[in-house]
Amino acid sequence: MSLPHSALDAIQGLIQLGFTQAEAEVYVALLRESPATGYRIATVLGKATANTYKALRSLTDKGAVLTEEGDGSMFRAVPAKELLRRFTRAFEGQRDVTEAALERIGMPADDFGVYRLTDPEQVLQRAREMLARVRQVALITAFPGPLSRIAPDIEAAAARGVDIGVKAYAPIEIRGVDLVVSTQGQLWLQEIPGEELVLATDAEEHLVALFDGDSVFQAIWSASPFLGQVHHNGMALEHHATKLARAIQEGASSKKLQAMLPLARSPLDAPGFRRLQEARKRRALAAGTETP
Repeated sequence: MSLPHSALDAIQGLIQLGFTQAEAEVYVALLRESPATGYRIATVLGKATANTYKALRSLTDKGAVLTEEGDGSMFRAVPAKELLRRFTRAFEGQRDVTEAALERIGMPADDFGVYRLTDPEQVLQRAREMLARVRQVALITAFPGPLSRIAPDIEAAAARGVDIGVKAYAPIEIRGVDLVVSTQGQLWLQEIPGEELVLATDAEEHLVALFDGDSVFQAIWSASPFLGQVHHNGMALEHHATKLARAIQEGASSKKLQAMLPLARSPLDAPGFRRLQEARKRRALAAGTETP
């Protein structure tokens, strides 16, 4: 059978959702032909009748196909929206069960490794997850593209009471955050060959990424509280310097500039510092150089 591109795309999509090639082809053909006999679908597809009926039985068990009451010789495809809603509910239920099981396994407390990320969606999802679990403070420096992608997640964290500082390179509205726009935003946007995203949360985790169109030029993530504090400090100073530069550019008085000098968001108050102290204590106990 010669299928239009939309049908071929649909078949590939169904395969990604767990259908076999035969099941996907039979379901798509049945959508176009319903109601129809198995013989009719086999003829349309140019497939063996036995294989077509096998796929129809499997699709019936999955709830994707309805069988006519009586002799069961006629089949009808369940509407696509109804089928996909069922898949979504089933996936979400299984996701919740699996997430709970994985949470019970836990992760090592002292992972100081630095890890490479290679896929744009992987990078953005890691940023979203960091913002979902941040407890106290987050600092973000980002170009317009990636910043707009995670803006809803930033606002959600701010709504939970997280102290969030954002340095942007172009005007953007993000509710609930301390936002500063670079005084040389246009220059950086023109000179940097890509789009930057840097995120530090709780002086504990950090993510540094450079996007190159639809790919990642380089990206790293770490939950090392030591490196997290280093990045937190650097970003806090960068944001503070940008605020001072903008105030000077806008003609702020010396009194106002002096009032701005103290640097807020000390990493010593963040969860990352406490985690680093706890990790050092655990290592000392393990080495026998410290008593409980």
